Amino acid sequence: MSDRLKTLTDKIYAEGIEKATEESERILAKAKEEAALIRAGLALGLVGLFSGIKQGEVSAHGIEGIGSGYDVFGKTMVLAVFPELYAIVAFAATFLISAGL
Repeated sequence: MSDRLKTLTDKIYAEGIEKATEESERILAKAKEEAALIRAGLALGLVGLFSGIKQGEVSAHGIEGIGSGYDVFGKTMVLAVFPELYAIVAFAATFLISAGL
């Protein structure tokens, strides 16, 4: 009887270890996927912040030039688009990263 009880106990223990291992691998894979999304979102946020700051600086200098009497409205609009390009590229990269997961 003692051998049978030991065998049963070992079998239950092995099953528990196997299920726990599977569950931990599933949780770890999900955590890695979510961490990748968080990193991509953080990168997009930082690039968006940098883009907004630089776009504001370009626009402010353009407004200053217009206020001084220079005809720089068209040039200011064209130059203000370039920092926005960084945000658009970062958004596209984030979208591709999230689609790849």
